[in-house]
Amino acid sequence: MSALRRAPWGLLAAVAALAVPLVGSRFYTFVATASRSWRCSR
Repeated sequence: MSALRRAPWGLLAAVAALAVPLVGSRFYTFVATASRSWRCSR
């Protein structure tokens, strides 16, 4: 339990908040590319 108390929760929250848009935009780009190639191949 003491290891949880020593964890830098503020830093982890900031990193997570910055990582979400990066991962989301990358996933959106993948979906857009996949749907475009699927539409063109039909």
